Amino acid sequence: MGIKYVSTQKELEEYLSLQEEAKAFQRALRYLTIRARSTKEIEDYLTRKKFNPQVISQVIKHLF
Repeated sequence: MGIKYVSTQKELEEYLSLQEEAKAFQRALRYLTIRARSTKEIEDYLTRKKFNPQVISQVIKHLF
């Protein structure tokens, strides 16, 4: 992703949320390269990494 300029607080929050989701997605993919994992294992892993529950839910939707 390139640099994105935001002009409002809402845009900033949306941008940061997308950044967090992308980071969580990358973590999940890396975790899956070791071996196949259940949804619960991925949720638990991302929770341990301190990701927001809404972000975890979005990542799970993208993976499955």
